[in-house]
Amino acid sequence: MPLLLCASFLRVAPINWDKCVMKSGVIATGKYCFEKLFYRGHMKMIGRKKGFTLVELMVVIAVIAILGLISGANMAVGLPKYRVRNCATDLSSKLRKARSKAIKMRRNITVAFDLANSRYIIEGSCFPVERNGQPQSLSDYYGSKVSYGAGNPGKSNFVTFGGKRVTFNSRGLSNPGSVCLENNKGDSYRGVANTSGRIRVQHWVGKRWE
Repeated sequence: MPLLLCASFLRVAPINWDKCVMKSGVIATGKYCFEKLFYRGHMKMIGRKKGFTLVELMVVIAVIAILGLISGANMAVGLPKYRVRNCATDLSSKLRKARSKAIKMRRNITVAFDLANSRYIIEGSCFPVERNGQPQSLSDYYGSKVSYGAGNPGKSNFVTFGGKRVTFNSRGLSNPGSVCLENNKGDSYRGVANTSGRIRVQHWVGKRWE
C-alpha cells in the first residue's frame, strides 16, 4: 500500500516502534506518519489465537486408539514366541557362565536339567530362582507355558545331553548335546553345546534348526 508522508523531508529516519502512538488509524512516529500497513481484517487475523476444534481432537484420539489396538494385537501374537526365545537365551547365558567358571576354578561344573519340575540346576542352585520361598518352573517364570519340549519338530527326546546334564571341565570342554524349549503355540528354540564347549541358540524354522 502507498505510504503517506506527513513530513516535509524526503529522507526517512529509522523508526522507533516502541514510541509509536496509534491515532485515528494512523501510526505517528515523531515527524513521519504512515498509513496502516494492513487492513483491519488482516490485523485481526494475525492477532487471533487459533486452536483445535472438538471434531479434530476426536479424530486424533480415534487414530491413536486404532494404532494402539493394532500394536496390542501384534504384541499378543508375538509374546509367546518372545518368551520362549528369552528362556533359551537365558539358559544359554547360564551355560556360558558355567563354562567360564569351570575354566576359572579349574574344576568341573555340571548343569542338570530337571524335566519333572521344568527347571535346571547349577551346583545346587535352581533356575528359575524361587519366589517367596516357593520353587518356580520355567512356565511360572516366563509364562506362555514355556517348558522343555520339542514343539514343532515333534521329537520326544528334547534333551540329548547324556544323563540329562552337561558338564564343563577345566579346559572348557563339554559333552555334546542340546536342550529344546517350547511354548503353548508350538514355537521351539534350543540351546546347543558341542565338544569344544561352544554354546549357541537355534530356532526351529520349517524343517530345520537355524
